[in-house]
Amino acid sequence: MYLYSIELFNFRGIRHLYLDFEQDTTALIGENAWGKSSLLRALWLVLGQGNSPCQFSINDLYVPLDLENGAINSVGYKDTNQFLEQYKNSHDIENQNSQHLHKIYEFLAKDVFESELDTILIKLCFKEANYGLVAKSSRLQRLEPLWNLGEDGLHYINYQIKGYAKNKIFCTEHNFTNTKGEVIECDVVKYVSLLISMNPVIRIRDSRMYQNVDYNANDNDLVDSVKRLGNIVEDNDISASDVQDGLNSLNLIVNKYLGYYSQHGVIRKSYKRPRTVKDIVNQPLSVQSLSSLKRSLQTKGITRAKIILSILAGALIASQGGKVIDKRARPIVILEDIEGRLHPSLLSSFLAVLDLLPAQKFITTNSGELLSSVALASIRRMCRRLYDTRCYKVDENLLNYDDLRRITFHIRVNRPMSLFARTWILVEGETEVWILTELARIMGIGLYSEGARIVEFAQCGLPPLLKLSRSLGISIFVLTDGDEAGIKYANSVREFVGSDHATKHLLQLPHLDIEHFFFFNGYKHIFYREAGIKPNVNLKNITADKIINAAIKRKTKPGLALSIVEEVQKRGINGIPKIMQKMYFKIRRLSQNQFSLD
Repeated sequence: MYLYSIELFNFRGIRHLYLDFEQDTTALIGENAWGKSSLLRALWLVLGQGNSPCQFSINDLYVPLDLENGAINSVGYKDTNQFLEQYKNSHDIENQNSQHLHKIYEFLAKDVFESELDTILIKLCFKEANYGLVAKSSRLQRLEPLWNLGEDGLHYINYQIKGYAKNKIFCTEHNFTNTKGEVIECDVVKYVSLLISMNPVIRIRDSRMYQNVDYNANDNDLVDSVKRLGNIVEDNDISASDVQDGLNSLNLIVNKYLGYYSQHGVIRKSYKRPRTVKDIVNQPLSVQSLSSLKRSLQTKGITRAKIILSILAGALIASQGGKVIDKRARPIVILEDIEGRLHPSLLSSFLAVLDLLPAQKFITTNSGELLSSVALASIRRMCRRLYDTRCYKVDENLLNYDDLRRITFHIRVNRPMSLFARTWILVEGETEVWILTELARIMGIGLYSEGARIVEFAQCGLPPLLKLSRSLGISIFVLTDGDEAGIKYANSVREFVGSDHATKHLLQLPHLDIEHFFFFNGYKHIFYREAGIKPNVNLKNITADKIINAAIKRKTKPGLALSIVEEVQKRGINGIPKIMQKMYFKIRRLSQNQFSLD
C-alpha cells in the first residue's frame, strides 16, 4: 500500500491542488509561494505526528486575497469574464477535441476569486501496490472495511479530513468514503491510527532540525548521539575522531529506535536488476550502485556511505522524536531541498541510499542534477496562476523512445536547470544564444529572473521539446531562420499552437539566418570588418553571402555574434531591431501567464 494522491482545499497557502504520487520516488518542483510547503505541512500534520487523528486550527484555513483585477489587467483584459470569453472564442473550445485546451480552460474557469471560504478539506487516497495484494496480506486485511475496488482492478482507501468553525470552535472531522463519496460507517479513530502506523510520515529537512527536538529526557545516549550526527551535517571544523565517535553511536540509534531500518536493513536484500535502455533514458544520472554501497559499508574506517547513513539515521530519529518505527510500516519520507547541505558528490551517495530505502519518498529540490537522477515520470511541477495550483507531469505514453533519448541528452543531462523555467526560448544554435542573452540585458531584461531559459533545439528537433514543455506547463517561444529548415520549424510551431496564435509563440526571421538578418539591419560594417574587407575595395562582385561567409570563416559564428553584440551595446536599445524588441515583450507576457497560455 502506498499514498497514491492528495487533494487539498483551503489549507494554508493552497486554495485547491490535486497531486498524485509515484509508488517509489516523487520529485516536487515549483517556485516559492506556489504551495510546496503547504502541501508538505498537510502531509506532516495528517500522517506525521503520531497515530492519533490530527486537529486543524483556524490558522490552517486559507485566507482569500483578491488578486484578480491587477493580474488580469496586466495582461490586457478588463476582468476575468472577458479573459475567459476571449480565450474560449479564440481557441474555439466548444468545437475543439483537444484534451490539453479543455484542461486549461477548465482550470481557468475555476481560478476566480471567492471571498467566503470557511472549510478545510484534505483527501488522501491510498492504493494497493500490486494486484491481489490485499487478498494475500493479513496486514492489509486489517483495513478490510475501508478498501474500495477501483475500475482498474486495484483496491483503494479514501481518507478525508474536514475542518470547519462551529459555535466559535474550529472542529476537525475524519471519515473514510466509498467510491461514491459516501461515508463508511466504522471505528474512525481505530482505523486512522492503524493507517498512520502503516504509513508514517518522516520529514527530513536540514541539520537545523536537530535543534529543539523533544527526546526522551532519560535517554542521554540518544540525545548525545543525535547531537554528534548533527555536527556531521553542520560540516563544522571537526576532527576524524569526532566523526568516528558519531559513527560509533549509529548502531545504538538504529538498533534501538529504528527497528527494521537498521544499518543493514536500510539496504534492500532484493536483487537489483541491471539498468535497461529504458532505465538509462528515463534516469540518466545513475546513483551509486548497490554493490558499491555494500563495499563501502564493509570497509574499515570512515567512508562516504557510513557518513551518509549516519546523517540519514540521525535525521530519521530526530524527525520521529525518539518514537519507534513499526518494523512492518512503509514510511513516507519527505526530503526538503537536501542539496542545500550536501556537496554534489555526497548528494549522489545520499540518493543511492534513499533509492534503496524501502519507503515512499517525496523530494523537493532546486537541483537540476537531482532531477536527472529520478525518472522523468516522477517529476511533478507545481504551478500557481492566481489562486489555485495545478500540478503537471509527463505522460510517458506521449513520448516515444526517440523522443525520450533526445530529451534526456539535450535537457536532462546538458540543461537540467531549464526544467525549472516558466518559458523556453527555443533557438537553433549557439549564435542565437549569445545574441539573445545580451540583447535582453541591453533591454534591461533578466531572462533568468523572468523565468525564461534559452534552449538550443536544432540537434534535438522541435517536436520532443514541444511535447515536454506542454506536459510540464512550460510556455514556449521559438526563433527560427528564414531558410528551408526554418520554414519547417515554423510550421511545426503553427501546427502545435494553432495558426491563429502562432505570432505569440514564434518569430521567423525575414532572412536566411540571423547573420543575414543583422547584415541587412544596420550592421554591414561589422561583417566587412570581420571578413577583412577594406572600405575602398570594389564590392560590385562581392555578394552579401560571400561577405557573411568570409566573416564566419575568419571569426566563427559565435565570435561573429559577440562582435555584433558589442556593436549593439554601443548603440543601446535603439540598436536592437524592432521585431526583436517586440519578441522580448511577447516572451515576458508568456512568462507572466505561467501556464503555456498565449
